[in-house]
Amino acid sequence: MRDYGCGYDFQIVVSDKQIYAIEIKGFLEDEGGILITGKEWEAAGIMKTDYYLVLVSNIHKDPVITVINNPYEKLSPKRNLQTVIQISWSVSNKQLKNFLM
Repeated sequence: MRDYGCGYDFQIVVSDKQIYAIEIKGFLEDEGGILITGKEWEAAGIMKTDYYLVLVSNIHKDPVITVINNPYEKLSPKRNLQTVIQISWSVSNKQLKNFLM
């Protein structure tokens, strides 16, 4: 589901009325912090008990899986606001006239 930008990695559809969302985060070691995108946190807040955060730790040695149901109610993440600089390029109408018919 990550290709759809909906705020979680996997979706389990049980029926027309029951959908579960699963977001997976991994750690190379036994423990660590995670980054949660705005979209992920928004989806967790909307879906509440139908949203699961799955933590996979110790990936290279002996993986351990921890499941947190309804992370929106159980976790208190610190909000980080970032300003992003975006570069765009423009081509003028005058320059394009030679190519347009």
